[in-house]
Amino acid sequence: MDNVNAADFEEKLKELIPAKLQIKKINEELLRIIRDYDLLEKKLRAENAFLVNKILGLENKLSNLFNANMSNNDSLIKKFQDISKINTYRGIELRDQKKKIENLELKVSQFDKLEEKFNSYMDDLSESLHTLRDGKYK
Repeated sequence: MDNVNAADFEEKLKELIPAKLQIKKINEELLRIIRDYDLLEKKLRAENAFLVNKILGLENKLSNLFNANMSNNDSLIKKFQDISKINTYRGIELRDQKKKIENLELKVSQFDKLEEKFNSYMDDLSESLHTLRDGKYK
């Protein structure tokens, strides 16, 4: 490091500042995306809970109708299957959203590690710059 002059070092440090700002913007965008997915997951969970409660209520009604009127058996089974399909589709959507969120969390974690390395490098550069300045003015 003794051969590097302070001006070159400061210039390299200045070149890294826009990259750090870009990384910060990307991090903020990823966090916004994660918040959006969190909101979507909460919405899907609420919808799923509503549908589950609705299905449970409908299952109870179907059971009563089945016992009351055996001649409508085929029709009632069809309705139950339709409701079960809706619940299955919602469950699949929720599972897919959860996978997307897990993937985003993994990417954010990887990004955080990269940012930590970058910050460490910036700290090393800053420390080296101070060392060069201190040596130059003594």
